[in-house]
Amino acid sequence: MLNGLTQPFFGWVSDRIGRENTMFITFAIEAVGIVALSMYGQNPVAFVVLTGIVFFA
Repeated sequence: MLNGLTQPFFGWVSDRIGRENTMFITFAIEAVGIVALSMYGQNPVAFVVLTGIVFFA
């Protein structure tokens, strides 16, 4: 579900701040989400939230 919201949302952000800045923010969010998922993924609630963050970014 979040993956379907990603393209319109970050397209809008890209129109406001530029493609390179948007890509930096997107990749940074995904990197933080992946690292946090590897650290806290054994907790079911954290797994669901962090997986959503990774798929959103």
